[in-house]
Amino acid sequence: MTLLPAGLGSEKPDVILALGETGEEAAAAPATQARPPEAKRPPAKQTPAPALTLEQIHGRLTSFLRELHDKYAALDPGPKPTDVWEMYKDSADRWLLPLDRDYVGVGLFPVREDDSIFVSIASYRDENCPNTIKDMYAKADKPERVFVGLVQQNCVANCRSGVLEGGRVEDIEPDIDCYETFCESEQGRGRCGQDGQVRHLFVNESESLGPAVARYFASKLWHGENYFMQIDSHSLFTSGWDTFPVTDMKNTPSYPRSALTHYPPDKNRPNYDQPAHRICGAKFADSDIESQIVRLTVSDRFEVDFRTVPCRAPFIGAGYVFAHASFLALMPFDPYVPWVFMGEEILFSLRLHTWGYDIYSPTHNTASHFYVRQHKPKFWETVGRLFKKPGIHNAIQGYIINRVKYFIGYPESSKEQVDATLLVHSHLYGEGPIRPLAEYMAMAGLDPVSKEAVKVDWCYKCEAPRPMIPYELPPQVIQ
Repeated sequence: MTLLPAGLGSEKPDVILALGETGEEAAAAPATQARPPEAKRPPAKQTPAPALTLEQIHGRLTSFLRELHDKYAALDPGPKPTDVWEMYKDSADRWLLPLDRDYVGVGLFPVREDDSIFVSIASYRDENCPNTIKDMYAKADKPERVFVGLVQQNCVANCRSGVLEGGRVEDIEPDIDCYETFCESEQGRGRCGQDGQVRHLFVNESESLGPAVARYFASKLWHGENYFMQIDSHSLFTSGWDTFPVTDMKNTPSYPRSALTHYPPDKNRPNYDQPAHRICGAKFADSDIESQIVRLTVSDRFEVDFRTVPCRAPFIGAGYVFAHASFLALMPFDPYVPWVFMGEEILFSLRLHTWGYDIYSPTHNTASHFYVRQHKPKFWETVGRLFKKPGIHNAIQGYIINRVKYFIGYPESSKEQVDATLLVHSHLYGEGPIRPLAEYMAMAGLDPVSKEAVKVDWCYKCEAPRPMIPYELPPQVIQ
């Protein structure tokens, strides 16, 4: 299914979407235990928000991109990160926020309990993308139940390569159109077009906003499928890849509040006949350019034999996630982290835990990954060309990453230390009300004060999670 913008770029939002509120809402929702004020949800709306169609949602996403593009095109070269952020936030408040705020707790669509799978794919100038989708349908046991939300970020004219040998950058041909190439293939015939299985949002390279926002866009192409799966656009699959995770999910003790995740093996050693890898390690980045953000590290196979019940894990790997789609209504993806690269995984992890979801590693390797894409274009190079200042991405990300660090609990990114506008709508996109953040950080062995990470023994041994470092609940969460 391709959803066309139909000229919505300059139109105002439909009045049914109630765009009156754009600031931080009051937090007063009841919870199972007392929570800090910023972690609570606003009261449920008395009047349910009107039902939307995928076409209306697609129109909002497109209108947001067009409005933001026009704003940025008018900027002088090398703008201040604060100006870039304010323009982004204002447009996100107008076009994106209502899709989450007005549907919190109920979701944009009801979840179908039919074992259908929605696959979120965010592609940035990736020639492997068509083969990823072809292989996915060719290897599925039940391809008729697999639906795709493809966000394709491509260059269509005046294209530049990635950084080549010697630092060269060259003019190149426009990027391969992933959607058209797949739809014209044997696997794609009959799966595209109106009401097809593959939904598509096109984003011009110059409008790319980084992987976290691209994944946000892809999540909005979901249409009630039972399961939500997230993969990278340079992946391959084993036969029956769609059957294994459904079985795993239903074998988890916390189902349906469960999520499967890991870093898939490299395509050259896919290890489909071996137990799956598991992510057990993390560290605080030590380079200034990464703002000491939490980075995931150890991913390996720790079992000799296949297990029936998946092992618990502390971290989400963004390149492979499989979860019951109910989480989308409770904790929608955060659209207020443009151009953030490192940081999306730890934020996803802590949000799932604090919303009462348990993280597991799959029992089988069902996908593999292209990990080395040397000399290929990178999204941060686009940012430099957009704002006519090479390297400006580092300054913009260094400013916005404080939002993620605030949610994690870094003292240098506390409410008193950072721009208040970076913390907007934290009740929607921050920690949940079910479990305390401090519990998660202790379980994951992370201390954002000392910037120390300890070995998470329980993960390596497939044991029940336990605190790896001491923690104390803040006074306001103790009854």
